[in-house]
Amino acid sequence: MHILVLVDHKWRDLPGQVLLQLLAERRGHRVSFVRNGFHWDAAWAQRPDVLVLNHLLEASSVAEARRLADAGIATVVLPTEGIPTLQGTRDLHAGAGQDYSGVARFCVWNEVMRERMVSNHVMPAERICVIGVPRFDFYVPPFSTILPSRDAVCRRFGLDPAKPVLLWATNFAQAAVWERDAEFSKRDWNKVGLQRVLGDCEAFARGDLACRAASLAVIKTVLERHPDWQVLVKLHPSENVLWYRDQMASLPSGRAALVDAAYIWEVLPAANVLVKRSCTTGVEAWIRGQSTIELQPLPERTYFSAEHASGSVIATTADELERHVTATLAGTPESPEILAARQTFIARWCYRADGRSTERSLDVLDELAAERRANGVVPRGGSRGFVKWLRYRVLTACDHVLHDRRLYGWSGRLDRLGRIDKWYRHADALAWRERLAPFVPR
Repeated sequence: MHILVLVDHKWRDLPGQVLLQLLAERRGHRVSFVRNGFHWDAAWAQRPDVLVLNHLLEASSVAEARRLADAGIATVVLPTEGIPTLQGTRDLHAGAGQDYSGVARFCVWNEVMRERMVSNHVMPAERICVIGVPRFDFYVPPFSTILPSRDAVCRRFGLDPAKPVLLWATNFAQAAVWERDAEFSKRDWNKVGLQRVLGDCEAFARGDLACRAASLAVIKTVLERHPDWQVLVKLHPSENVLWYRDQMASLPSGRAALVDAAYIWEVLPAANVLVKRSCTTGVEAWIRGQSTIELQPLPERTYFSAEHASGSVIATTADELERHVTATLAGTPESPEILAARQTFIARWCYRADGRSTERSLDVLDELAAERRANGVVPRGGSRGFVKWLRYRVLTACDHVLHDRRLYGWSGRLDRLGRIDKWYRHADALAWRERLAPFVPR
């Protein structure tokens, strides 16, 4: 079976999609990749058996999936981001008000979302499959052996492994998009339906901007108070890199490093403690048994999940952050209540962090392949039109060289929203194949 897989964000998704590719090939499938934005054109041009997407939030995408189904091309949803613990986003991700009858399979990370989708009557229940979180497979042997040592991470980013390291995982994507292009931010916000669940785009973005500035001020204060403490600033993949590059000058020289082009599991091993804001990185730290602090410096708490935060101590000021970090460095055990909350959260929202989530997604695809064979379903004719086909062929030729120029200009890898190197290249995928292949014997 030919499986065409959308790679959305290189710095979040690519290693996991390459792992899926290698494991799928071992099962006899053929897997190719496509950049976000070209997936519908590629599906009509290549006629795969299956197109794998990471979400179907837009009504236009739901309609396109139905068109593909009519042409014998199955659409499968395999999420790569976001545990919807923010109350308002759950029905959005569970397809409330949508008709997913044209979707062949919808993989979800947990039973909570499956039950939500079933109650929303978006598609037949038997097509909704719980698999866990594929990217968490990298925290379980054998794949966890590719994680670097603390010393290696510190050397890479110019820090001293003998001194404490705070890892600040930022999560201010809406602030980033708003300050770079407010009109695009509003269009995108409304297009995916966020106005229905999170309210006004501008109000949310301004809350994000204020929280980002306040969080940076707290980090800066604790570093000034403790000359031996260091910080790694790990950016969310959708952050505005330029803003953070400007702000790094305000942090102590030699004790602060910006991580704008690395995966979270490439820096977690260096952390004595992770400072985060209700984001998935916290769960990744918990799987590794690392301490976390929920930093919420503003009373509004625009982006906050009480359920997620229950697995961490909460800091609202520099004094509180200082106290919590000091306790962690002194070896003070975390409370049984916090440790229990973490395990409850992982079980509820991540299904099984057992290293087999990617294999479970392939079990779903194998089942779909058998169903298609039994029913004699094969890709048939159809197109999105010659102009769109030509645009796709031209912009993706020679490993996307013209698309890269359109995205980044003639130098650098920053796009107009300030994101760095978001779109994968075939060369990137090949590098990950070489790195992961030893863990997937034929």
